[in-house]
Amino acid sequence: MPAPKGHKPYLGCEKGGRPLKYTVKFIETEADAFELWMQREDSLWYKNFALARGYLPDQFSEWAKTTEKFSRVYRKSQEWQQSKLIKGGLLNKFNAGFTKFVMGNTCGWSDKQQISGEALTHYIQYVKSRPYAYGKHLVPHDAVVHEYSTGLSRVEVAKEHGINFTVVADIGMNEGIDAARNLLIRCWFDEEKCAKGVHALESYRKEWNDRHGCWSAIPCITSQAMEQMLLEC
Repeated sequence: MPAPKGHKPYLGCEKGGRPLKYTVKFIETEADAFELWMQREDSLWYKNFALARGYLPDQFSEWAKTTEKFSRVYRKSQEWQQSKLIKGGLLNKFNAGFTKFVMGNTCGWSDKQQISGEALTHYIQYVKSRPYAYGKHLVPHDAVVHEYSTGLSRVEVAKEHGINFTVVADIGMNEGIDAARNLLIRCWFDEEKCAKGVHALESYRKEWNDRHGCWSAIPCITSQAMEQMLLEC
């Protein structure tokens, strides 16, 4: 309810609307506590921090949108988690098989860029300029097609510039959609850098066929659909 006339707004609703359950001050206090928690030797799984504090881990992503301080700590916790598992596995503190299973079945999406209209060499230089250690560079099946102008395929051009492409098999649209669905349950996404990609995934849908009164067998062709197709390739 609103504050009585002449009374200053209640805590959490200074800008109007309903009172916030968690104030900015509380969230930033939790950020400090979270950072201290990660420094403890007995801390193992970052979601345990939330459960021990009495709220769901899903709250992290909401708080990351509220303050830059918590956003930074939240991103740090995800990197900390991977480091904790890998280090523990290498030092035989954790079961090596379990560590391999967790890391091998988690797919991280830390960045997304959408660029078009440039030569392949432009994209190669861009990839090299990013601060990442790459495992594989996956490309669609048509990357092996030879260009008329050079007589070389994109795979061959990339190799000349020090990048080895891994060509993904052409398994068809429906199989690609199914494969992408199975992959998504093992994925995590950087909430800020991959925001457009996440939006594209959320917007991906089938199109209703009014003539036949059923859903179309192919996706609705939008810019979001085209981005999703890149994941399916």
